[in-house]
Amino acid sequence: MKKTIVCLLALCLLFTGCSSRGTVQSSEKPVSTELPSKTSDVTEEPTEEASPEPEPETTAEPITVHSKGQIWLYGENHSDPKCLKKELEIWGTFYAEGMRDLFIEMPFYTAELLNEWMHSDSNRILNDIYRDWNGTQAYSTDYLKFFRQIKENYPETVFRGTDVGHQYKTTGKRYLDMLKEAGKEGLAEYARAVEIIEQGKQYYKALQSDYRENCMAANFIWEFDRLGDKDVMGIYGAAHTDPYSMDYYGRVDSMAKQLAACYGEALHATDLRYADPVRTDRIVVCGKEYEATYFGRMLPDDYGPNVEFPDGIQYLDFWILENAYEDFSSFPSVLYEGEEALVPFSQFPMKITEGQIIRIEGGMQGGTIGCEYYCSDGSMYQGAPAARQIEVKE
Repeated sequence: MKKTIVCLLALCLLFTGCSSRGTVQSSEKPVSTELPSKTSDVTEEPTEEASPEPEPETTAEPITVHSKGQIWLYGENHSDPKCLKKELEIWGTFYAEGMRDLFIEMPFYTAELLNEWMHSDSNRILNDIYRDWNGTQAYSTDYLKFFRQIKENYPETVFRGTDVGHQYKTTGKRYLDMLKEAGKEGLAEYARAVEIIEQGKQYYKALQSDYRENCMAANFIWEFDRLGDKDVMGIYGAAHTDPYSMDYYGRVDSMAKQLAACYGEALHATDLRYADPVRTDRIVVCGKEYEATYFGRMLPDDYGPNVEFPDGIQYLDFWILENAYEDFSSFPSVLYEGEEALVPFSQFPMKITEGQIIRIEGGMQGGTIGCEYYCSDGSMYQGAPAARQIEVKE
C-alpha cells in the first residue's frame, strides 16, 4: 500500500543546505504571503463533554435518489473573509439565474430560524443565533456580516441546514419553543428538529466524526430530494466537499463523496481555499530555466492542529513549474520505508491538476533551505488524486 505524507514535508524535508537549491529570479518584488488555514474545523459546541472517538462506523447505506437537480458545493475555511467574499459573489450569480435554496453546514433548526429572520423587520433572531455560536468558528463578525449581506442583497434566499444538532440546548430549544408557542408541535418541522437534536446528542456523546459525516450526507439527501428537481448551492468546510476523499479524520467517505455516489455528475465541487498566484519567477532546476508560478508562503499554524512541522522549520513556499512535466515525469519516486511518498492534491494551498510539477521550499532558522519536488502524474491515494514526491538532484 502506498504511503501518504499528508503533512507536506513535515516528515520528509531534506534539509541539505543551499547546495540543493535552484536559482530563483523574481519578475516582481518578493512578496511574503500568509495563506488561509487548511483546517476545516466544524462550528461545534465547545462545552459538551466527550470521550475519545470509538471505532469507526461504516459509511451510510446508499439512499434511493429521486431528484434530478444539480448540486454545486463550495468548500471553505470557516469565517475566512476571502472565502465569504467568493461565496457571496457565487451566490449572487446563481440567485440572478433563479436559484433560491442555499445549503449550509448548520442544523435544520438553525436554518429555519434564519429563514424566519429573513422575513423579520429586526435582527433579534440573528443576534440570538450569533450569541449561541460563541466559542465556535462561526462566532465571527465577518460571518455575521455575510448573513446580513444575503438578507440585504438576496432576500428570497432559503437556507437549508444539513448538519447534526449543534447548539441543541440553545438554538434548538428556542426553535422548538417557537413552534410550541405557535401551536405547531404536530408539524413535520417540529419532528424534524427533534430528530436533528437527537443526532446532536449522539454526536456529542463521543465526538464521533464518522457518525456526523454520515448524518450530514443523509441529511443533505433528505433535504435535497424533497425540493424536487431544483438546483442548489452548498457551503461547507472543505473537509466535507471533496468528492474523492475520506472525511477529515480518514474514517469514512466525505459527505461529498457519499453524495457523488448518489448523484454522480450532478454534483459539482469547488474548493475556495486555493491561493491565487502571487507572482511569476524564473527558476533554474537541473541546469534548465523554467517559468514558475509562485503561490505564496505557509506557516506551521496554517495547517491546523493535526499537522506538526519538525522543530526549526519556519515556513514553506510553493511553486508550479510551467511546461516542466515531460522533463520530470520519469524521475524516480522518493521512498519512505520502501513506499512511495504521496500527497493528496487537497493538501496543497493551490489548485493542482494532473500533469504538473510542484516545487516546495522549506526555510529553517539560520537561513538553511530545503527543496522538494512533486509530480502529479495520475497517482491516487485512497481514491483521491495525489502527487508523488520525486528525486531531483540538482
